[in-house]
Amino acid sequence: MVRSRSVALTALLVVGVTSLAKAQAAGGSTAGADPSMPAGADTSALARDIAMEDSARVMVAQDDSQTQLDQVRLDSVENLLQRDRNTTPHSTVAVSRDQAAVSATERALKHDTKRAGHARSQLGSIEKTVKKEQAPKKVPAPRLAPASH
Repeated sequence: MVRSRSVALTALLVVGVTSLAKAQAAGGSTAGADPSMPAGADTSALARDIAMEDSARVMVAQDDSQTQLDQVRLDSVENLLQRDRNTTPHSTVAVSRDQAAVSATERALKHDTKRAGHARSQLGSIEKTVKKEQAPKKVPAPRLAPASH
């Protein structure tokens, strides 16, 4: 599932960046340009990185939702297990089934938590890149040669 999302995200980004680059090349005008952008900034790289940042934010939100859903599912299965343990007569088949469900849900929750952490790490890295690209570029002052008398 993660691989298919990554492939789909990559394809979407490639198509978006390609069409954006074509539009910028065809436009040729600076009308409507962002005045906050530093002069000479690589706008196509910045646009790509902003698109990646937005996509990473969506993935983090989806991962958070999935983690919450898994936690609710785990709580539900644990409650079911406790209820089956307390019933009389004691049903070993139901208890075994519930224990297996608890274990599977715990594994899924652990996996989702790990994936969410990785997505957050990627988002942080992308945010740093975007911030760096949006920062005004410092142009060094020209050095004057010492005056010779």
